[in-house]
Parts: sequence; structure tokens; C-alpha cells
Amino acid sequence: MATLYELTEEYRQLLEMMEDDTVDPEVLQDTLEGVDGEIEAKADNCAKLIRELNGVTSVINEEIERLKARKDVISNNADRVKKYLEKAMIDTGKRKFKTALFGFNIQLVRLPVLQIGRSTGCGFLDILRRILSGKSKRRLMLPTRRCLSCTTR
Repeated sequence: MATLYELTEEYRQLLEMMEDDTVDPEVLQDTLEGVDGEIEAKADNCAKLIRELNGVTSVINEEIERLKARKDVISNNADRVKKYLEKAMIDTGKRKFKTALFGFNIQLVRLPVLQIGRSTGCGFLDILRRILSGKSKRRLMLPTRRCLSCTTR
């Protein structure tokens, strides 16, 4: 069976033959039926391939969603265990210690938050620029939060 490219070329040649009045009409009809049949078979095969590829794409998308959900569950479990260990360390008063494998430490982490106060009619970006340039009396407040640090030894 010819390739789709070859069939397309044959079809173009057939169209040129149709414009030539010296070609026998029976030869044209036979050639047209042969090319049409092969092109239709190729088109069917291409459609089957397209459906198969679209099906594979759907399966891959479903697998991606399944893996994302699994990742979220595992990440949430890791966070839960970390909070459990942090609470146990606080309750026992052991805020810093080392084991044979890891070092553990509960430390305060500063979180940057912009405290603007009363509005002076300036835009947010203007206020931020003044704060960063040191031209404003407003300041960046840095609240703290506890965070468990676990390092490998």
C-alpha cells in the first residue's frame, strides 16, 4: 500500500490526466477508483491512529490528576508528622538536640509584612518605594512564627 504522500501525488496526477482529453475515460475511471479506495483506507487508518493517540492523552491526563492527588496526600502527611514532632518538642521543652542522623531545632522565622498605617493618598507602590529608600517613617514589621528545622548530619 502506498503512503498517503504518494497517494496525494497520484491524485494530483489523476486530476491533471482528467484535464487531458487524450486519456481514455475507462483508464481514468479505473485509476480514480483505485486511488480513492487507497486514500479512504489511509484516511480510516489515520482516524484510528488519531483516536488512539487522543485516548492515550486522556489516560495520561487522568494519571497526572491521580499523581497530583497522591502528592498532596503525601505532602499533607509529611506536614502532619512535622507538626506532631514540633508539638512534642515544645511540650517536653527540648527545643534543640542532635541524634546520630539528624539535628533538630525549633526556631523563630520572621515573615515580612508591610504595615502601612493611615493612608496619605499615595499609592501602594509609592509608599513601598519610600519605605525601601528610607524616606518614609513607616516600617516593615517582621512578625515571627515557630518553625521546626530538621537537618541531616
